[in-house]
Amino acid sequence: MDRYARNKGVVTSSEQALLAASNVFIAGLGGLGGYCLEMLARLGAGRMTGADCGRFEPSNLNRQLLCGENTLGMKKAQAAALRAAAINPSVCFTGVEERITATNAARLIHGHDIVIDALDSRHTRKILEQACENEQIPLVHGAVEGLHAQAALILPGERLLERLYTGRKARGTPPAVPSFTPAAAALQVSLALKVLLKRPLPAPGTLYLLDLDTLEMAQIVV
Repeated sequence: MDRYARNKGVVTSSEQALLAASNVFIAGLGGLGGYCLEMLARLGAGRMTGADCGRFEPSNLNRQLLCGENTLGMKKAQAAALRAAAINPSVCFTGVEERITATNAARLIHGHDIVIDALDSRHTRKILEQACENEQIPLVHGAVEGLHAQAALILPGERLLERLYTGRKARGTPPAVPSFTPAAAALQVSLALKVLLKRPLPAPGTLYLLDLDTLEMAQIVV
């Protein structure tokens, strides 16, 4: 049986080969990151690196795909490696148990074709954006809170996150995030595929907004 038979019609044979040769970096392996890992592994992304220094806690059980009763207390990078191997043994996944900082960001993402932002810190997101600019690697941003999600493709030099988060203070308490909002990672994966499969890209500065309360989606230029 062809593992990727149901990709056909959406992903061509030549594009499937591009996916197999791709090298993706996922920054953060929690809610968004776990879904991105799941989708990309099933699609057939050949190599992935996931970075997260955290461990799973009971409060992660409601929304983080990699968190289960059997992975509570486990390092997220370790759980991600086990999940990737269980989904698709042909995927080469490397888990990195490091917090992304201005010191290590460029080293961690070097050599990857695309970087996915699945972080929960505005400060760290901007560090990642700067590192992607320095390394000339496209960045796919994603964020969720409550019933809202956003995503954007950021090419080197666009500095969308620098504009988006300027003058805004981070929350003092963790935001509410129900089980289904992080599945909006599908937006991030679809944007990543545009880069990996060499398809037409969105206009620079385009931010996609999803409201799961009103069931509306919009796009704005930031």
